[in-house]
Amino acid sequence: MTVFKRFKNDENGATAVEYTLLAGLIAVALAGSIGGVGSGLVDAWATGIMPLLIAAFT
Repeated sequence: MTVFKRFKNDENGATAVEYTLLAGLIAVALAGSIGGVGSGLVDAWATGIMPLLIAAFT
């Protein structure tokens, strides 16, 4: 019976699960923000910088 009581009161596994979920949420947030910044840079390059370079060298 004491084994079951110890298992029931043990919170080490719950803490590990909480940290894993938190790390997963942070990873998803970082991936989304990096994707948004990357597409913004591509748009800036295509609409702003590239036409200026073409005009400068033609």
